[in-house]
Amino acid sequence: MKLVIAGICICALSFSTLAGIGHGIADSTNRWSVGVIVVPGLAYQTLSITQDSETTERIVAQRNDLEDARVNLTGNLALGYRLSSLFSLEAGVGYALLGWRENMDLSGLTFGDIIDPRRGFIYQTDAAVPTSIRIVDSFHYIEVPIRASLHLGHGRVRSVTSIGVSTAFLIRSTSTSYSEYADGHSERRVADQTDAFNKVALFPTISSGVSFDLSDRLEMRVEPSFRYGVLRIIDAPVTANLWSAGLGIDVRLML
Repeated sequence: MKLVIAGICICALSFSTLAGIGHGIADSTNRWSVGVIVVPGLAYQTLSITQDSETTERIVAQRNDLEDARVNLTGNLALGYRLSSLFSLEAGVGYALLGWRENMDLSGLTFGDIIDPRRGFIYQTDAAVPTSIRIVDSFHYIEVPIRASLHLGHGRVRSVTSIGVSTAFLIRSTSTSYSEYADGHSERRVADQTDAFNKVALFPTISSGVSFDLSDRLEMRVEPSFRYGVLRIIDAPVTANLWSAGLGIDVRLML
């Protein structure tokens, strides 16, 4: 995860440097714009303890060993307003998928056979034990993002840096397990866990990248971005804060 964040920072710096040397046409006079923003990336969580004990510390240590980032996606429809050649504001509505995954290799795990004490029969149990299990925890949100952007440079290529916050409402949370067995068959199970988690989340966001004028009225932005949930997802002895990092693709039409 540290490598992902470092890569995003390097990309953002490169984009800003590229945009700083842009030159050519004058800035558009169109103030209003509508845009579609898609941010694919990776999502994960930061575990924390609300009730300190040996048990909760072991749980956190075990989960940190087993859990990993998952692919995530955020998409928004935004309405923007250019305050000046430097600053703009925008608000919108969208969808966000966050969470994490867990991989367990059980190929070396055996439980032996069960002997029926009444009849002496031996029940084979190995066939019922999966060789591997992958669990994907998903959090589906409807969100209302607002953000402010700083535009620097002149011409068709300019730098853009944005900060904002998204108020998100949990619409569904699931835990999906994928089990693989030694005989080749697989099994998928989905458990709905929406009721267990807090319904409101708050995600401050930051992004920095480059904008391209494709035409007089069409603009595309490429912005590596990062978001972090400042509210806990559950009120429990071991809780978590969701976060994600990705590459935002923003196409907008000037009105």
